[in-house]
Amino acid sequence: MNGSISKWKGMARMSLRGRFMTAMLATIAVPLMNILAGTLAGTLFPGSDLLSIILGEVFSFAITLVMCIFSVGMCRMLLRMARREEYSYGDLLYYFRNQPDRVIAASLVMALIAWVTSLPSVIYDYVTVTPAVTEELEHVTSAGVISEAFLKTQMIFLLLNLAGLVLNIILTIPFAMTYYILVDDEEIGGLDAVRQSYRMMKGRFGKYILLQLSFIPWMLLVAVTYFLVMLWVVPYMEMTNVMFYRELRGEI
Repeated sequence: MNGSISKWKGMARMSLRGRFMTAMLATIAVPLMNILAGTLAGTLFPGSDLLSIILGEVFSFAITLVMCIFSVGMCRMLLRMARREEYSYGDLLYYFRNQPDRVIAASLVMALIAWVTSLPSVIYDYVTVTPAVTEELEHVTSAGVISEAFLKTQMIFLLLNLAGLVLNIILTIPFAMTYYILVDDEEIGGLDAVRQSYRMMKGRFGKYILLQLSFIPWMLLVAVTYFLVMLWVVPYMEMTNVMFYRELRGEI
């Protein structure tokens, strides 16, 4: 691949020129809906007992699949925008009306990976963290200080979540082009799109990782500006990924 990260970013900025507000609203809407869905899961199944945890996980899994349909719609909009084709907010809903089963089949792979990689932290939370919180509340009431054992429990839980997140990212890199493939080929099945993404990404994992790492300074800026800069960074990142895909296809 002869493309460079700076070239993809430059092309992304050009594609967003005059279209930024539309791209921003689309790319921000999808993660916001994911956050709302996660909040809804916690509201519907607030208990810490095993049944509530299982029902919450099942509900979250189902919601994830539905949100993926919006994500593929977003990919459709950005691809059409990058190619100077006609686009609209209706693209976000396009796959609810057009073979959503293809999207769900492809998303099932990513959702399963996400579920499996988060499972250790979920189990640790149920077996260790929840009982520890109850015990610590009694300890703080009587002693007035937080115990070292409780802090250790929280640290392990945090590390398990972080490890699960990193592992999920690594395992899903080969399938990063799946949604774009579904957009470009209306006849391909969901699992075939997953396999095609793997073939397309073979030998390009490193380049893709470097592309994502190149946005770390922007992510730091997002943090120090209380996420305000995210309104600009997210569409910029998403459009740059579109350019990466287009180069893999030989378009640019």
